[in-house]
Amino acid sequence: MIAYDFLQSDTFADCTEADRNEIDAIQSRIGKLPSLPNLACVSLDLGDPGAAIAARLSQGRTVLALSSIARKAQRIAALHQGAHEFLTTGPITPDELTARLILLATGRALPASLKFDAADRKVVASGEVHSLSERETALMQVLFEACGGFVTHDRLLERVWGSPDVDRQNLRVAINRLRKRIEPEPDMPRYLLAEPAIGYRIGRPQGDHI
Repeated sequence: MIAYDFLQSDTFADCTEADRNEIDAIQSRIGKLPSLPNLACVSLDLGDPGAAIAARLSQGRTVLALSSIARKAQRIAALHQGAHEFLTTGPITPDELTARLILLATGRALPASLKFDAADRKVVASGEVHSLSERETALMQVLFEACGGFVTHDRLLERVWGSPDVDRQNLRVAINRLRKRIEPEPDMPRYLLAEPAIGYRIGRPQGDHI
């Protein structure tokens, strides 16, 4: 039985049993979190998740949509319908759930071990300083502005390359170059995380404190 003391009793009322079980299975591994009494989670596997999102928004609730990676269209639709954030299921990890809840509660879920200085075009990752090109600086600027939230491919292309119609391969190459320089294990990124088919976000490594 899910029983976070900072949530309302109906927070998970619009969730599938599978999604509730996933969150329930990891709740004992979640540390202290800021208060989020208005949170409402909505599973996009419901028959009409749009109606559930609309009903929750009408109550003044903060909506976290739950969806598998495969459901790109549903996730985008949920965000257009007003969902504040989404969480990838199958499985949900404690760190990701923690980061999403902190982002919704405080507006920020950036890793403490990653610092960005746009003026000096530098990023500090785990104590190591890395100089950035002008384009890399612009890319990191957009990601940091999102404070741990996702940024779509089109948004990144528009802000950094000037048009959402630019070939996405340019974005992938730029992200991979950054990963090779700032990630301890570029093939297993912990900072520059992809949201499959949607975009990128700044992640929060396991054990990293905000």
